[in-house]
Formats: sequence, C-alpha cells, structure tokens
Amino acid sequence: TSRVTITVGDCTPKAPVLVCATPVICKGATATITADACAGGVVHWSDGQTGLRINVTPAATTVYSATCVVGSCKSPVSNPVTVTVLDPQPPLLTASERSVCPGGSVRLTAEGCAG
Repeated sequence: TSRVTITVGDCTPKAPVLVCATPVICKGATATITADACAGGVVHWSDGQTGLRINVTPAATTVYSATCVVGSCKSPVSNPVTVTVLDPQPPLLTASERSVCPGGSVRLTAEGCAG
C-alpha cells in the first residue's frame, strides 16, 4: 500500500479592485473602468465584457462590478463603480423686448438650467 498526500490550495481569488477616472459623463460619452488585483485570471464584468479594462457608454446611470476567474475558481464580487450619466437640456431663453434699437438694451433670461 502507498500513501499520497494532496494539498489543496485556496480556490478563492481576491476580488478585483475597480477604478473609474471619469465616473460622471454626459449622455453619449464613454467612461473607462479598470480592474486591478486579478493576477493570472480573467476579469468578468457585470455587463458581460471581459478584460482588465472596459469602455462603457451607458444610456442611463449604471452600476458596474466584476469578478476575477482563475481556472475554475471565482472571486467574490468587486467593489461597485457607478457611472453617472448627465443629460443636460438646452435652456429656454426669453428677452425682455422683442426688438432693440442701436444703443438700446435688452435683458435675456435663461430658464431650465438645473445645476
């Protein structure tokens, strides 16, 4: 008879750490989110993409997360990163007078500029 000892290592990679340099974007713009601390593995993102860095162009504010997969081992979920999408609307401009003579003045008022 023979005896064999097999040591099984920890099969839980560390969760990646997510960073977004531009977490607030205007509608139609792109933000880049980067994952760190997934040595030897593949980062799987909550939106289905894979890789250490993703470019996202969400239509509305979206929360992203990721896991690190090394072989058949999967990490806990990363820290969440929120990409906030702003959709500024053009202001409504009104003038105090419909016409102005040379040298005259008119007051312009802008409304609807939240923030």
